This record gives sequence, C-alpha cells and structure tokens, in this order.
Amino acid sequence: MREALNELEPSVRQPNMSWELRKEYHDISSLYDMLLDYFRQGVDDPERQHVFTRLIGRTLILSDKVEMGSQRVNESTNQQVFGAPVFWESADVDNAIQQIRNGGRETDACLLISHITLSLLRVFDPRKVEVLCEAVSSECDSVAVRAVTAIAITVRRYGRRLPFYPDVEARLRQLGADTAFLDMLADVELQFVRSRDTEEIERRMKDEIIPSMLRSPKAKGKHIITPEDLTDESNPEWSQWLKESGLEEKLQELTELQMSGADVYMATFAQLKSYPFFSETANWFRPFDPTHPAVSHLFSKSEDSKSENEDEPAGSSPSREKNSQSSIFNPQSSIFNLQSLIMRSGMFCNSDKYSFCLSLAAIPKAQLDMLQAQFAEQEDALREEFGSQQVNHSSGQLGTPSPRTLVRQYIQDLYRFFHLSPARSAYADPFADGGSQAPDDSLHAFYTLPETSLLALFELNFQRRDYPSAITSFEALESRDATLWQKYGYCHQRNGTYAEALHAFRMADLLKPDHFWTLHHIAQCQRALGQTAEALESYRHLAAMKPDVPRFAYRQAECLIQLARYDEALPLLYHLAYDTPDDLRTLRALVRSLLMQRQPDAAMKQANHILGNPALELTDDDLLLIGSAQWLTGQRDDALRTWSVMEETPPSETLIRLGIPAADTPFLLDLLRPKN
Repeated sequence: MREALNELEPSVRQPNMSWELRKEYHDISSLYDMLLDYFRQGVDDPERQHVFTRLIGRTLILSDKVEMGSQRVNESTNQQVFGAPVFWESADVDNAIQQIRNGGRETDACLLISHITLSLLRVFDPRKVEVLCEAVSSECDSVAVRAVTAIAITVRRYGRRLPFYPDVEARLRQLGADTAFLDMLADVELQFVRSRDTEEIERRMKDEIIPSMLRSPKAKGKHIITPEDLTDESNPEWSQWLKESGLEEKLQELTELQMSGADVYMATFAQLKSYPFFSETANWFRPFDPTHPAVSHLFSKSEDSKSENEDEPAGSSPSREKNSQSSIFNPQSSIFNLQSLIMRSGMFCNSDKYSFCLSLAAIPKAQLDMLQAQFAEQEDALREEFGSQQVNHSSGQLGTPSPRTLVRQYIQDLYRFFHLSPARSAYADPFADGGSQAPDDSLHAFYTLPETSLLALFELNFQRRDYPSAITSFEALESRDATLWQKYGYCHQRNGTYAEALHAFRMADLLKPDHFWTLHHIAQCQRALGQTAEALESYRHLAAMKPDVPRFAYRQAECLIQLARYDEALPLLYHLAYDTPDDLRTLRALVRSLLMQRQPDAAMKQANHILGNPALELTDDDLLLIGSAQWLTGQRDDALRTWSVMEETPPSETLIRLGIPAADTPFLLDLLRPKN
C-alpha cells in the first residue's frame, strides 16, 4: 500500500490535477498512516482489515481518476458524450434511481442503463453499480434486462476488484438469492455464448448461402431472386438443385440456428449502419420507437394512406402508382405486411429495426417482395413465441415481448455496436471472450446459476461443438445422468483428453450398463490410451452385440496385430477378405500378418489381389509390404521397382521385421540408391 501511494503522489501533485484529487490522496495517506501507527503500538483493532480493504478500494479509484486526468464535471443522464467515464457522486446516484423508480419514459431509463454500461467498460465506478442493482427490480422488462446484462459484464470484468467495495459486493451477492434475477442472468449468459457463432454465420451467409443462391438455375440472368423463385414447386429442377447444391441443408441449419436465438441477420444489416442516425452513440442502444423523428415520417404514411383510401368512393380503385410505397405501411391491412411484421418481430434487434426503416424507402419493390416472403415464413414461430399476447393493431406492435426476446435483442444491439461502430475502440469489448466459461471466470464464481440453466449452458456449448466450454459447464452440474456422462466423455474424447473421456464413459456404463454407444467409445479410448488388450475385449463384446457389423471384427484384428498375436488375427482377416475382397485395409493387414508369420507365398497371393485392382490408391506402407512379399518370393526386380516408387527409402528395421535377413538389407538399400 505504501509503495502504491508513493507511486501515485507525483501524479497527484501535478498542476493539472484538481484539488479534490489531492485532498483524496491526503485523506487516504493520512488514514493509512494512522492504521500503521495503531499497528505499531500493538492496538487491538478488530476493524483494521475492514478499513484497509476500503482504503484499497479508494486508492484504486483514485488511480483511475489520475490515469484519466479526470476532473469533476456535472454529468447528466442526457449528456452529449454517451458513456463518458465521469465518476458519479451520491447526488447522481439518487437522481438516476429516482428516474428508474418513478417510471419515467422507458426509452430514457433504457439509455441510462446503456450509458452506465459503456462507462463501466471504460473505468470502474461502484456508484454506477448501485444504480444497476436498483434497476434490476424495475417493473419495466426492458430496463431490467439491460441492468442484468450490465451486471454480468461488470462482474466478469471487475470480479477481482469487487471485494474492495464491501457494500457494493454485498448488494450484488444479494441479487444471487433472487430466482428471477438468476434466470435472466442465465439468458444473458446463453446469448453471449450464442454470439460466438455470429462471425461464422456471417461468413457463411457471404461466402456460401448468397453465392449459392445466385448460382441457382432460376437466378440466371437475374439480379435478384423473387419470391416465386423461392416457392415455385412446379419446376423440379429447382428442388433438385437445392438438394444437390447442399443449399437446402444450409438454409435449414440457419433456420434452426435462428430459432435457437443465434444472430443470423448481422450480415444483412451490417451494411445499413452508415446512416447519420448511427453517428450518435446512444442510437445504437435506443429502443425502437416509431415516433422517433428519424423514422416517424415512414409510419405517418400509413395513416395518410388509410385516410386517402377511406375517402375514395365505393367501387373505385386507388392509384397504385400513388400508393405503391405507402401501402406497405398500412397496419390495418388484413395481409401480414412487412411493416407490421418488423414492428412485431422478436427476430430483429432495435438497431436493425432502425436500419431497416431508414433504408425501406430506397429498396426496390422486387427486393421488398422477397424480404416480405422470407419474413412471413417466421410468422408461425412468432405466434408460438408470443401466442398468449395480444397484438396492438393500431401500432402493429406486440403488447409485451418476453424477457428472453428482450435479452436477445439487446445483446445483438451490443454486438453490433462493438463490431460496427467507429466509437467502439473507446471501450473494452465485452464480446472479446464471448461469455467465458473458464474455471476461474469471475461471473460464474460470483453467481451460481440454477441447475436447469447450467444444463442449458452445457447443452448449448455441446451443440456448438465448443468442447472445452462444455466440459467446464458440465463440471458445474450436480445431477449427472448417463446421457450427460456420455456427452461429457465425448467432449473429452474430441478434446484429446482420453483418460478423462474413459472415466466419463465408465460412469455412463455404471448408470446405464451395456449401452452399445458407450461401449464403442470405451473401446476407442482404450485404443487411444494404448490399452490394447482391454480394447480387444471391448471389441469382442461389441461384435457379440452386433455380429453383422464387420468393422468390429477388423478392430479386433488390429488389436491382435498390435499385440503380435498374428495367428489369432488371420482367421478374422480371411473372413473379412472373403466378404469384402476389395477392401484395401483388410488386404494390407493380411499381407502384414502373413509376412510376420513368415508365410511369404500366402502374403504374395494377397499382394497380387492388391496389384490386380488399379482403382486402389496405394500408400508407401502398401508398397513396402508388397515389395517385401515380392523379394521374399524371389521376384527381386519387381520388388526393386515397387520400392523405387516410394517417396522415401524403406527403413532397414522394418524390412528385417518383415522377414528380410539383416545381412541382405545393406546391399538391398544400395540397389535402390542411384549412382553419381
């Protein structure tokens, strides 16, 4: 502590530092001198550690202020520099809490929480964390979701620092007793994990999906693909092309990803963030509001269109040219139109809704029709998600999105800011670790998520093939059934940690004995660990369970060859060669086993089967075995030609092991070496 204060003093004494910072330094230093003096005198002070902890916290904040050259200015919730890391005083906290409690404008409260979040991503301020704790209990789901997200980011970023602010830490830990808070925190964590896939999805959209659609036989000579192209079932060539190109499978996978909460629209809307609207940082986090000046004129067209249509006499047709653009904004239309879908949709985050509306007027009608066709496909999913909620037809909006939907939308808003906004470099990126599940992760050490949430986190990481994270998630679970042990073992197996995988599979076998899948993976791990004899017994068990599966006979033969029990391997290999005479693996194993049994004539017979099939692609190992059989059966010139094709000279040790006398190998190898 003394060393830290000594380091700070020269900076605090600089002329540009405010007197408040000098006074704070003097207070901390005086209190610490007093604490040391009591300690020197041997005074029994039960509050010593408590005082010392708080002094560390104050010193850390003082260090932050000095580093930033911070001088106290009046900060308001609507300040021009959104997210500026100005340190709050008690009055700022009171004003912010009053704004949240009094149920003011939802937009202002949401922007306040986002402002606090960005500020905390610059520098830690315990007073702002107090406001977040208060906002968690807001009756407005949008505010609560943003507060929980901010707390997740803050605890993950400053978890090691929180103990130096006991009051704030106690308030945060108190939230951990609230089931609703933990459930929302789990949704936040899951969405952060899903965000890890966004860049890969974006790449696939740009490099695979869209180029594949443009290569479609229906797209030849066209600039875009129309809804008729996408839905026309009368042309079998289109359906056949979808299947053969693999696009159908890719689109289905993207649909499943979207329904699970993945962000599949980043690539679509990334190009629509250059509007002046997004030059203001706050607008990246603004809840979508059709009355906002940037988009309100679009929605006013719908009312104008409605009025004009009502004024027309019965039987007359409105001018299509006049109303072609405004008709899509008609929220009273019986058709599920694009505008109402965007307003109601939980698919799009607020930032993307603004982007869409800002660009809507410039989109050609054909492309607009295509978008409408694509979005309408999501109608059933939306109705399922919001089935019990009523639609406000006057605005085209759903009454109340679910908290889970709000979590997804807000974190997607955050993701867009931290990947697209020019202002993002001023803040630490909360997506840098994508929601870390490392064993020492501060958030998971601070809060214990419900078992169901931990299970969901494990399953999500497992489905994403993020096996290290899935392993960490599993180890936080308490209830572990056979299926979970199987998946845990599979994660370790894919991670290359075979001993842990074998242990997990054995646990699964104890809970669910003689499960074929489990026994198969036990055998695989035993082979990987060099437990060949145990693997042999496992493969024998598997072969008894499924005698019609030839690969288990081959695995037994492999194990027997590794154990040098060639006489036991040969009957299995002969049987396999009879059933599948062109299987190179079996023929190769037969030649090797016969050579090791010193049966060169029988080995040559099997080698001729290999040579007689020009479709087989031979490796150096195959050529080595065939050449050895040829040499030992007197076909020495053929053997030399076979070996000369190899990329590397045959190793003398292997030749000796296959039966060629050790005294012959120096001459044999010299025959293969070219003369100068």
